[in-house]
Amino acid sequence: MEINIKKDRMTRNERWDALLNKKPTDRVPVWGWAMGFPVVQTQLSIADFYNNAQKSYDAQMKIADEYGFQEIPWTGYATIGGWEFGGEIKWPSGDFAQAPTVERHPVESPDDVWNLKVPDVKTAGIAPVLMELADLVDKAGSPYIIGFVQGPFTTASNIPGADKLRLPKKSPFVRYKKGMLKNLNIKRG
Repeated sequence: MEINIKKDRMTRNERWDALLNKKPTDRVPVWGWAMGFPVVQTQLSIADFYNNAQKSYDAQMKIADEYGFQEIPWTGYATIGGWEFGGEIKWPSGDFAQAPTVERHPVESPDDVWNLKVPDVKTAGIAPVLMELADLVDKAGSPYIIGFVQGPFTTASNIPGADKLRLPKKSPFVRYKKGMLKNLNIKRG
């Protein structure tokens, strides 16, 4: 059986630019949003995918090139905030571990809240890897980068752990942390 596959007439970046500016493209753009797939296909370790920006970028772009994806390499994990605010994480290992997990949360009791400081995004948790990935994408000439955006409440729940965030709306933790997280988002921007 023959499959008729037309050769692309636009580059990945031209296609992104056309798509996001509501102009015609040469074909339907497909964003693979591939995080685990490049790990498996390139035999990259899961830990390297998350903590080595260059290896992560190379694996994602290799798969994008092989499958024609409109990839903009990025990474992130569901519990962002726990490590970035001073907790400890465990890197994924084994067949079923897919992302970093928080081993020790920076807030274990309500009193710990008052000791939290806005982290330096240049050194906090996965933030330096995210920034390095964005730099690699920019240096490759992409007109767009993807930043990891997560709401303040999700990040706030990752600091003590979602199981411990059962606080009334008017608690000092909720008021204090929402303000701190807004400040962190402003500093990133």
